[in-house]
Amino acid sequence: MVDYAKICQKCGATCCKVGGTDFNEEEKKAVLNAGHEDYFVKIEEEHYELRTENGVCPYLINENSCEIYEHRPKLCRRWPVYTYIRNNIRETSLIMCPISSYLQEEDINSMKELADNISLTFIADSIEKSKIQNLNTYASIKCNAFNKIQLGYKCKLDKT
Repeated sequence: MVDYAKICQKCGATCCKVGGTDFNEEEKKAVLNAGHEDYFVKIEEEHYELRTENGVCPYLINENSCEIYEHRPKLCRRWPVYTYIRNNIRETSLIMCPISSYLQEEDINSMKELADNISLTFIADSIEKSKIQNLNTYASIKCNAFNKIQLGYKCKLDKT
């Protein structure tokens, strides 16, 4: 079995250092009920982002590991499948991070399903209503840090 955490640690958890992530109300409560510190900033009804320092997720701890791994939000669980909006259309890509080459087709499909269940409004608000300073800079870094393989409707993995 592949130890994804070790792969992420070796990579330096690059994805956790480019602006943080967003949580819905249920995901936020799970983190806080588990006793973790509150870094949440409300950006919309039932939509929260994290206060970050220089774009680094506050739950990233020693040796680039995730303090809230068991309670991480959908946006993290679906990584390295990445969803963005272009011309009001959802586009999904597989980001070529170090774990990508270890993923099986069923893993990618499961992550894509998670990504597809995140509303377009939530995705758009993550960018448009963010209170993170320099978010566009972090987003550019994220896009440039990883190569993307389209997983849209033309993708062989997509059954629709």
